[in-house]
Amino acid sequence: MSIRIKQWLVAVVLTVGAMGISVARGGDSTGGSPGDPVRTIVLTAKDMKFNATNPTIDLEPGKWIRIVIRNEDPGMKHDLTIPELGLRSAVIETGETTVLSFRVPKNVLLTYLCSFHPVSMKGVFNVDDGSAASELAQE
Repeated sequence: MSIRIKQWLVAVVLTVGAMGISVARGGDSTGGSPGDPVRTIVLTAKDMKFNATNPTIDLEPGKWIRIVIRNEDPGMKHDLTIPELGLRSAVIETGETTVLSFRVPKNVLLTYLCSFHPVSMKGVFNVDDGSAASELAQE
């Protein structure tokens, strides 16, 4: 194997490795560092709901979130949008999965919904930095 081919292979391996780190973190578009911990949340679309009840999900501001969206609703298309952040996942058909990643902002109420079924598939992210609990403890 020539030196030029070896150099090319090394460059490809390094590039793919760097992309793997980026994908595991949720991508570079949000500007975090590779050492930031990522919390994965799985939302399954089935029977026109997320996780059967459209649960309220507690989040901490500043943390990385990776949401895995699975479509188990026969014959339906779904997605996940977070309007307050202008985020929208890919549209997924039955049996498909997609991922949406972001860093949780401070001082904001976040809703999540399926843009195809916003009335029946809508929930809330409860963003809490713990200050409310510490205020209650001080009283």
